[in-house]
Amino acid sequence: MDRQEIVIEQVTIFSSEIAEAVRKLAQQLGNNYLPLTDSDFRELIQSPTSFLLLARDVSTKQIAGMLMLAIYRIPYTRKAYIDDVVVDAAFRKRGIATLLLEKALAT
Repeated sequence: MDRQEIVIEQVTIFSSEIAEAVRKLAQQLGNNYLPLTDSDFRELIQSPTSFLLLARDVSTKQIAGMLMLAIYRIPYTRKAYIDDVVVDAAFRKRGIATLLLEKALAT
């Protein structure tokens, strides 16, 4: 797979398909996984300070990875942190995490 076959998109609208894909990716993060309800997912994508970025294979439309970005304000500046970067095991070693990080840094 060529990196050009992957698009990075921000999730702004709830969909069952995306929620299920995020659940499957989150399970690959390790033992700290807790099930994400549809309500939790809606809250996450509706938050003005949270940004869920997904990597999607252009040809198959399959979700290959995700990254959470949180941006918040302190008195003198804005700060951000990146969390939950995961690429599905079937898509690893193809530069997808780098694409996710590059998109987060450009946000």
